[in-house]
Amino acid sequence: AKGLMFARVGWHNPQQQFPRGEVTKVGYRVKEETLQRVWWRYPDTPVGQEGIVTPLLTQVESFDMRFYDGKQWKKEWDSNKELPKAVSVVLKLKDYGEIARTYLTPDGKLAESERNKASEGNNNG
Repeated sequence: AKGLMFARVGWHNPQQQFPRGEVTKVGYRVKEETLQRVWWRYPDTPVGQEGIVTPLLTQVESFDMRFYDGKQWKKEWDSNKELPKAVSVVLKLKDYGEIARTYLTPDGKLAESERNKASEGNNNG
């Protein structure tokens, strides 16, 4: 299955009432033509332990991502030191065609030329 996995903050734990932190691990993948969200309660869950799977979209033909490092787009991102400046996600669905979105990370900025490239051929918002 092709996808993405990362740790995220924001799982509210008021006054530390529960025996957990506020960081979880989440992933998105395409499996059997379905975009799935996979969630783990703890970010240090052992490799191979399946999380809670939630189907999000069906009839997914492809799921592609690119990562902007501030100079160029890359097909892979494997850096423990910093986030990419932007992430481009392209889903191709059997019933809706191609849906493309570009997301800036907190410190991310796209040069004007890169903004134009990111939105080329994308007339769906």
